[in-house]
Amino acid sequence: SSSCTQCAPPKYSNDGQTCKQCDGEGQYSDEDGASSCKSAPAGFKPTSDRTGVTPCPAGKFSFGSKTLCSTCDSNKYSTLITDEDEGKSISNAHSIASNLI
Repeated sequence: SSSCTQCAPPKYSNDGQTCKQCDGEGQYSDEDGASSCKSAPAGFKPTSDRTGVTPCPAGKFSFGSKTLCSTCDSNKYSTLITDEDEGKSISNAHSIASNLI
């Protein structure tokens, strides 16, 4: 070959010869020429095409590095909160106290 081509998301190359898919648990790639995959952070899951991340919806949560968000237990809930300082969304899980009177 007369030139080298970068791998496009959601692929990466760590050997300079082949592009590999970021399809492991919680993995994604959002940049051309990646040498490794990224892991979804807490409160997020990879998009279906694995080229980015999306926040877990209300009622679901993730501790990070997971492909799917988990459902909250029946005595807990989660909401989608936007952190204006950093401009990114995070998912918070909250406990609900039992009201037994």
